[in-house]
Amino acid sequence: DIITSVSGIVIVIVLLLTLELVERPDVIGDGGTHAAAALLRNSLAEADHERDALHSATASGDSGVRELAEAASSDFVAEIEGLEQRRRELEARVETAREQALALEAARRTAEVEEFDLKPRVDELEQLTRRAEALTNRLERSDDRPVYSLPRGTNRRGWLVDIGGGEVSAAPLGTPQPPVAYRKQGLFGKSAEAAFLDWAKSQDASEAYFLLLVRPAGATAYGRIERGLQAGGYAFGFDLVGADQTVLDPQRGAAP
Repeated sequence: DIITSVSGIVIVIVLLLTLELVERPDVIGDGGTHAAAALLRNSLAEADHERDALHSATASGDSGVRELAEAASSDFVAEIEGLEQRRRELEARVETAREQALALEAARRTAEVEEFDLKPRVDELEQLTRRAEALTNRLERSDDRPVYSLPRGTNRRGWLVDIGGGEVSAAPLGTPQPPVAYRKQGLFGKSAEAAFLDWAKSQDASEAYFLLLVRPAGATAYGRIERGLQAGGYAFGFDLVGADQTVLDPQRGAAP
């Protein structure tokens, strides 16, 4: 485009000069004609020189553009290849994560099935654990508690009677049952031993047997109970226990 513009300008200048020479032949003589021709030749030479320079500049610019384009193209190709490699790596990682997720899901389902199958055994194990804990607690509570029983061949129903200072407790021998406690009823009410004797009279004298365990503070109450049982014709025996010794369990009474 530049070369064409310059060439057009040069041609226009030449035409203008030629027109001026044609229109003024009387002014310019042979010397003038030669001078004009020389001027035109110089102008044409300068135009050719400028055209050649423009051609060189254009060629140099085209070469630089091509080099720049080639360099940019190689950089773009390298960047594209790097991005493609990164994309392949990310796809591989995503595929690995998907496989791991599927494996974890399968393991979870297998664990749920196993848990469902093992639930009855787990429940049974929990029940056995609770029973073991209960037995352990019973053993801990009964470590220092003596266990009494009637002699073999005895058909009577035995009762273990704990006689303390202000309370008398009774529980059947060999039968898990909470003991029954008798205390003094009010300031002027019956004493604990009198309340116990009232209950004892409700038992059949031919079938009942009372084993009286006497604590140091219950000596006076024992004397009254002994006289009452003798008067009613009840069979009984006695033994001495310590003030803090446990003989009756709050839940199982006299049972082991």
